[in-house]
Amino acid sequence: MQRFSQCFLCLPIAMGLVAWCSAQERRTEPQPGETAAVRQAAEAYIAALRRGDTAQLIASWTANGEFIDRAGRITKGRDLARQTSLPSPKHDGGDLLISIDSMRFITPDVAFEVGTTELPGANDTFAVARYSAIWVKRDGKWLLDSVLESAPHEGSHHDRLRPLSWLVGDWAERGGAGSVELTCRWSFDGNYLLREMKGRDSTGQMLSVSQRIGWDPSKKQITAWTFDSDGGHAVGAWSRQGEKWLVRSTGVLPDGQTGSSTSTYVRDGDNAFTWESTQSGGAGLQATHRKIELVRRNSADKSGSLGQP
Repeated sequence: MQRFSQCFLCLPIAMGLVAWCSAQERRTEPQPGETAAVRQAAEAYIAALRRGDTAQLIASWTANGEFIDRAGRITKGRDLARQTSLPSPKHDGGDLLISIDSMRFITPDVAFEVGTTELPGANDTFAVARYSAIWVKRDGKWLLDSVLESAPHEGSHHDRLRPLSWLVGDWAERGGAGSVELTCRWSFDGNYLLREMKGRDSTGQMLSVSQRIGWDPSKKQITAWTFDSDGGHAVGAWSRQGEKWLVRSTGVLPDGQTGSSTSTYVRDGDNAFTWESTQSGGAGLQATHRKIELVRRNSADKSGSLGQP
């Protein structure tokens, strides 16, 4: 009888625990739009870091938020923000590369971010470090409560390409009725971005282009190797200038003449970017200029935006 009574008394407690756990599980589902709100807060913090905006950085932390560096030292986030100096003329902050790799919710008011930082060094070298961050929602605003930094290391070829992972997906020219189409995928090994493009060239002829983007360890830069359906080929060097990517290419035209081009890529959120290119040909060929906007065909498909092959 005593044993029965104990079990009977435990039953409401067990049922309460089940209900509590179920409620906790339900509360981990964020409200629609919260993922975008946290990402927007994270991107605003990264932008403030690049421009050395101390006031914005301080405002991005909770009062007790902490930063834990690679050596295990703990600093109050707001104190760290006050130590942030403005970018120097030599380094305007554009060389600070931070990529948000994933974002998930612990509760509706707590989000967990994981990302990658590329740290510039001497002689145009840099190392890759991982970080994790906890965001909390206070008074309707997402704030940093904790950031943990890992030790930097020589990044893999895949790590080097993470800043370009936003290119992954299917794209089409805005308002162009499909006149320019582009697809981008990770290679099976994750060491290259593979792009297929088709559209009309400056003469109105249809042209298809295959491109492989990877890390060139000999030149310490992101490089694109490009081949077109007419038999031309080119090599281009990618570099980042703030929010803009610059690509300088040289190549061989189908008739054997050499040419060069300078292109820029400017993102407009996650689902659009502007591509602008100026090309100069060989002797007797006129320079051409083109500027188009491309939009993601399926904005719900962002499988490559997290930098995963």
